[in-house]
Amino acid sequence: MRVLEVRWRGIVLILSLVFVMSILVFILAQSVNKRHNPPPGVSPRKEKYKAQQSSPDVLSYCNSPSRPTLGKEGQGPDGYQLETVHILIRHGDRTPIHRIPKYSTPVWPCHISPENQHELKDFITAMKRSQNRRNPGRSFYNYPLYPSKKTCNPADLTELGVLQHMHLGKHLKEVYIDKQNLLKPNFMQNEVYIRSTTFNRTFQSAMAFLYAFLPHFEFSTLHIDKSTNSHLCSESYSSLPCKCRMLQKYMKRLGLSNGVMRANSTTMQHLFRQMQYAFDYDLYLRLWPANIMDVIMGHICHDKNLPCGKFGCINSKQVDEIVKFVNKSGIKNAKDENSLYLSRLEVHPLMTEIANRMLKSVRLTKKLRLVLYSGHDTTITSLAIALGFHVGVWPPYASRIVMELYSRTNSDSPYSGVRFLYNGKNVTPKVRFCKKLTDGLCSLDNFVKFVRFDNLSKFKAKSYVRICQQIF
Repeated sequence: MRVLEVRWRGIVLILSLVFVMSILVFILAQSVNKRHNPPPGVSPRKEKYKAQQSSPDVLSYCNSPSRPTLGKEGQGPDGYQLETVHILIRHGDRTPIHRIPKYSTPVWPCHISPENQHELKDFITAMKRSQNRRNPGRSFYNYPLYPSKKTCNPADLTELGVLQHMHLGKHLKEVYIDKQNLLKPNFMQNEVYIRSTTFNRTFQSAMAFLYAFLPHFEFSTLHIDKSTNSHLCSESYSSLPCKCRMLQKYMKRLGLSNGVMRANSTTMQHLFRQMQYAFDYDLYLRLWPANIMDVIMGHICHDKNLPCGKFGCINSKQVDEIVKFVNKSGIKNAKDENSLYLSRLEVHPLMTEIANRMLKSVRLTKKLRLVLYSGHDTTITSLAIALGFHVGVWPPYASRIVMELYSRTNSDSPYSGVRFLYNGKNVTPKVRFCKKLTDGLCSLDNFVKFVRFDNLSKFKAKSYVRICQQIF
């Protein structure tokens, strides 16, 4: 009996080994098959991105510092005085936030390279000097003023990001300081207000911009507020709460809507199958198309080869398909009711703060002349959707929304109006409450009315506080 039991155990062991070996052979065969028979559309070789005639404008997202920074800022009508300027910037070029599983992300240098040392020499000198004069009691005391590490972490500002905001600051200095005399060389500290989110990339972007923009840069005299939310809400300046439970409701609805759009896209289904082969990993449940675009654009903006997996590489055609889908999704979201509700709630405190400050500016002799907000693509997008001029395209690095307040110099017929600009283009006629313009300006009264009454008119509760307190 014992002999039979031993023999039976031996047979079971042999059968188990055979079963395991068959699985290993199958996996090996699949691996060999993948290696020698890549599916259509998977590129076997590394390549850099090459734009085709039918390609979307992929490179505009990079906003290369080699391109001239142009715009129609400061071109207000004759007979008007520029009172104050609000500028919202997106941070400059950064390393990717997301990563593709089973792909070794390149090492990103996070310091000023020798070829840019000459242009940035004075900037680095000023930042090092400011580093030694920092007040321990001030916000951002422990933050590095510019990229100065050997290698970057995910989402770190790069030297391209520094150059982008220095060029933007220089452009707007020529407009507002040199021509409009917005700030005098001996400007007072209380004439400038700055707020940044808590990330290195937004703070350092603000530093690069201000260094190039201000008549003289002295970090120790600047007061910079820290925002713990991406929509730059300040409870002390808006008198409104920054936490709003209803945001989660519309974020979930928008996420479901975007998920359905991706699921219904045969192009995206095919593309994710191609990348599953290339990277030997199912990315569909792990990454959204915008996440993949984030990784890819890091390579394109820094002129690197596109990412490669174990069995293939991403190619230029796939890049175009991803960017087209992300733009198409952005266009849908710009019109989506949930996206509109979400955006209006997100930036309502910020718009309230701006409208109230503009009202004070036309009444007071001593006023804030420049307000700088340093935020993210989501900040830019939400404000653009709420105001009504967003076209759906992902905001490039170092994008800006500028709001210029003008007052008529003739006191017999007082009038104050606002110009809205996005990346240098005058979008005032597209703003939802600016259908009727006076001398090319949108009435400040219309802006205030929109913020105080119309922005939240489609919600069941009529006050921001009550809306945010609702349970869903």
